[in-house]
Amino acid sequence: MEDLEWHKHETYKSMITYGQGMLRFVFLVNAGAILSILTFLGNVYAKNGTVLNMRTSIVTFLLGLIFAGMASMSAYFIQFMLFRETVDNVQNAGWRSHVRWLTATLAFIVISLGCFAVGSLCAVSELT
Repeated sequence: MEDLEWHKHETYKSMITYGQGMLRFVFLVNAGAILSILTFLGNVYAKNGTVLNMRTSIVTFLLGLIFAGMASMSAYFIQFMLFRETVDNVQNAGWRSHVRWLTATLAFIVISLGCFAVGSLCAVSELT
């Protein structure tokens, strides 16, 4: 029985680590993309004064950051609901359930990744 409890505990810790990694990744790629485009546009403007229209890409990456922030906020609610479920020893339903917040967090991460993909494709299409 102790082996099962150890395994559950270690699995939960690794899930938290992977979740934190996903949140860091969506923040990093969207913010990095914005900085890269702004740096690129600054260099292009300094050399010949003509700037490409990268508004769509930048807006899409900004939306990706907003969804990453929403994912981070909803991840907090997951932990809060788990804490309350443990302290109160009840299984909550609806938006008071950690499962709902887990679903929301995963959706926000997927949307943020989608924003990065769309923004990247828009940026590449502007370069061609």
